[in-house]
Amino acid sequence: MATKKKVSKTTVGKKTKVHKVRASLDIPELSKAGSSLQLHIFNADGKLGTLVIGQGSLTWFAKSKQIGKKRSWSAFADWMGTK
Repeated sequence: MATKKKVSKTTVGKKTKVHKVRASLDIPELSKAGSSLQLHIFNADGKLGTLVIGQGSLTWFAKSKQIGKKRSWSAFADWMGTK
């Protein structure tokens, strides 16, 4: 079982970074089904969740959830207020 890592705050100039993002990319062929980019999002308290970006949609998994919230790119564009 994975252990929880503590994320430390780092200072850049006068601003303090409070979030950290790790990416894992496994794309043998970009157009293949199942290929995606996973972004693991952290703050000072630990992992917030994982954002999985695929060709047809994006899915958010909260830190301890196995079922994610899936949105199509069209729904995401509507949510962001663009078309």
